[in-house]
Amino acid sequence: MKLKFPLFLFGAALACGLDQLAKHFALLWTARIPRGMAIQIIPDILEINYAQNVGAAFSMFSGYPLLFFMIVGALAMVFILSFLWQLEHGQYAMVFALSSVMGGALGNAIDRLTTADHHVVDFIYLHYFDKFRWPIFNVADIFIVIGVVVLVYRLTRIELERAARIRRSKAGQADDGSAPIVPPAGTDAPPD
Repeated sequence: MKLKFPLFLFGAALACGLDQLAKHFALLWTARIPRGMAIQIIPDILEINYAQNVGAAFSMFSGYPLLFFMIVGALAMVFILSFLWQLEHGQYAMVFALSSVMGGALGNAIDRLTTADHHVVDFIYLHYFDKFRWPIFNVADIFIVIGVVVLVYRLTRIELERAARIRRSKAGQADDGSAPIVPPAGTDAPPD
């Protein structure tokens, strides 16, 4: 079995497990304080603040039925697995990116399937006094964002490298950037 599949499964399970563990502790911590209050981790910057998100990222698509989120999630997982299947050996950054996105998606899907009103548990609140407020998020969201950023970066690098190879081949250079091998005059074979 290729190494990419065990690594992918391990990464996705780790991301999902860390998300669920963090949510469990966030629920325990916030259960001890009155609803609407937050636990200050770094005053005026970072709080643990329990929120129920019935939408997608940043509460988009609030009010859509559970079936919508399950279909979109299933399609995303099929895309991720088909992308993984096509990866060549040694593309570990891509495996990391895909497993991060899959693990985060699974963590949020577990919330939707196990909560009474099919919400996702969000609890990390970043803000800077009253000047900057980021929507409340969770560990699964962090894994998804990191995975997407790495994926976009690697795909961009791959495309730029491919374009450079094409330019070099059109200019008559070898793939490593060196001058092309030209056989001596009067022979068809390359020099030894």
